[in-house]
Amino acid sequence: MNTDFSSNLEQDLSTERLAHLVHQKSILVRELHKLVSKQQEMIRQQEVDLIPLLAVKQRVLETLSEVDRAMDPFRQQDPDSRYWKSTETRMACRHEADLCEDVFRQVLLIENECTVALQQQQKKTKEQLQGSVAAGQANRAYQQTQASVTTPQYRLDLVSEG
Repeated sequence: MNTDFSSNLEQDLSTERLAHLVHQKSILVRELHKLVSKQQEMIRQQEVDLIPLLAVKQRVLETLSEVDRAMDPFRQQDPDSRYWKSTETRMACRHEADLCEDVFRQVLLIENECTVALQQQQKKTKEQLQGSVAAGQANRAYQQTQASVTTPQYRLDLVSEG
């Protein structure tokens, strides 16, 4: 995904370019949805190695950001002033853009759920670690108590001088 969508010296503000960008964004958002769904599943299964998945997700996000930046000039246009080959083409582009936004909202919801789940796992792990530390301290205290009970406090000296 090493495509530079914003490098055109002469910006093409045609509706064909807009439709292409909307389509590219839609593909990337669907890919992002697959990745965050996989991430959610991995978190549920408490898999610890999320790094490879997160690396792929980061590349998709970077490309998505490029596409979004390439769409910026279109945001400044009046949508009603754009020339479309047909009403059907315009409606198809609008429909794809709407679906893309719906999927992106789902991505954000899943990301939020992942964050909450990871925070809960972190809290649980912290509690377990604190429990282990407390258990270790209790064990050491018990061992010290046992050692002091079995060690005579007063020693009787049976050796006499003289």
